[in-house]
Amino acid sequence: MLAKPDQVRDWIDLDRRHVWHPFTPMRQWAAHEPLIIERARGFELIDTDGRRYIDGVSSLWCNVHGHRVPQIDQAVRDQLDKVAHTTLLGLCSPPSIELAAKL
Repeated sequence: MLAKPDQVRDWIDLDRRHVWHPFTPMRQWAAHEPLIIERARGFELIDTDGRRYIDGVSSLWCNVHGHRVPQIDQAVRDQLDKVAHTTLLGLCSPPSIELAAKL
């Protein structure tokens, strides 16, 4: 489902007032209409106009297996029911221990 034009305008306004985009020259960013990615599936990003783009940087390596992979999404949901994130700075957790043992 595509975003409504008023919603897109609100997002653009809020983005320009509140979001700092890392590694982005902000003056240049503000001079152009932003590309707003509303959703994704597999290796495609989909903007608010329904245009599709290949996610060539895996959203900076966070999604190397693609977006909305059912098995990964379910594993994330299961983990969120326990704890979203902990550090390994003096702590440990069962998932980090089990992963280290597998590696």
